[in-house]
Amino acid sequence: EAATPQCQACPHGEYNPLRNQSRCAVCPFGAHCYGGFNGTGATSFYADEGFYLLGGDEDVTREFEAKMSTCADCWRSDAPFDALGPFECSVRSACLGNNSCLVV
Repeated sequence: EAATPQCQACPHGEYNPLRNQSRCAVCPFGAHCYGGFNGTGATSFYADEGFYLLGGDEDVTREFEAKMSTCADCWRSDAPFDALGPFECSVRSACLGNNSCLVV
């Protein structure tokens, strides 16, 4: 008999922005997924140093839902999101990580 899927906290390096999910996706290349933090798991990802995102948590959720509804293999892919990123910064030192930019 198959086990009933249960909500789980995503581990470090994985995330899932949807509620009551039993599966986690690999964090995109150029991003950091904090997973497992205080047992809450990762529901979003944040740009690594030298990378940036075009949006916030709500955009991650929207892009995630669209991508996973059309791509069965995407759960284990670290490919960035087409409209969201993470994208590599042309001036790497200007992108500080955690979605922060250098302000001069």
